[in-house]
Amino acid sequence: MMEEEEEEESRRERLHFRVCRFILESGVKLGLGSLPLASACTIYHRFVARTAPGAYDPYLVATAAIFLAGKVEEQHLRARDILNVCHRYLYPRLPPLQIQCGAELLPQPHLFNTELQHELGIPEGNITERSFKSEGHKSSHCTGRQQIIMPTI
Repeated sequence: MMEEEEEEESRRERLHFRVCRFILESGVKLGLGSLPLASACTIYHRFVARTAPGAYDPYLVATAAIFLAGKVEEQHLRARDILNVCHRYLYPRLPPLQIQCGAELLPQPHLFNTELQHELGIPEGNITERSFKSEGHKSSHCTGRQQIIMPTI
């Protein structure tokens, strides 16, 4: 019984390590700096600590964490670009996604704790819903929803 729990914990730790590696490699491809990358890993870890194992796809949560970290750390990227880079990381042989905007495809921002405390002690992370409104695109451009299926590896 105890061995099974330890094995499950070890499997979960390996998965989180792979997801954080996914965050770092995708973030580097997107041109994010080290602070947004560290923030994305923190946001991801806080999210998985508050939710039941298996409740959300970890790679989708990681993709949303990259998006939120860019917003929190003032290094804004288009959700479409983040989704395409993350999709290409997971599915290198498939063609890029054809989406106009992608913020509506990510988990809702209120599910994440984005208040981060940096070395200087300045809390950051007051994300408002306005930050997530189609990133400067008119809502008519974001009419269709596409489903993105990311595998649990």
